[in-house]
Amino acid sequence: SLQFQQAVVLRRNWVAENKGIVLLNPTQVRHFNMQLRPDYVNPKSLLDARVRRAIMHSLDRQAIAEAMLEGEGNVAESMIPPTVGFYSLVDRVIPKYPHDPRRADQLMAEAGLAKGADGVYASPVEGRFGPEVRGLAEGQDAQETTIVVDYLHKAGMDVSLNLVPTVVYN
Repeated sequence: SLQFQQAVVLRRNWVAENKGIVLLNPTQVRHFNMQLRPDYVNPKSLLDARVRRAIMHSLDRQAIAEAMLEGEGNVAESMIPPTVGFYSLVDRVIPKYPHDPRRADQLMAEAGLAKGADGVYASPVEGRFGPEVRGLAEGQDAQETTIVVDYLHKAGMDVSLNLVPTVVYN
């Protein structure tokens, strides 16, 4: 099996020279998690489900998938990918978070966060809404995490980017 970037290079070379084809079979699920342990979460407003939903509505996951996978990726609403046979059963019952900046604004307001004059959300208790977004520093992971941070900045979140070398996780 090949990584997506390797398959794209191989496909370009083979197709250009009429030497063969590369069939893609997406098997990897990309996801991110939020720290929800009360002793570690920062800011504490991340414990509010409305804030987490606002974050999801701030991301254009379809555009991210298209940019990262040259139009070849699928966007799943859960850890169960759309390619799995029982996905239609899961799809009927899971919440969906389409890219909707207005809904994100509504949810943040409901959670007590308002945009200041600088366009950044803040709460009267915690100040500026500035969670850390952490990802791997190498390859596609770094690129994808950087795109996510850019979307959150555009949405008015003062997130910080922390790219961690892969060797830290191995």
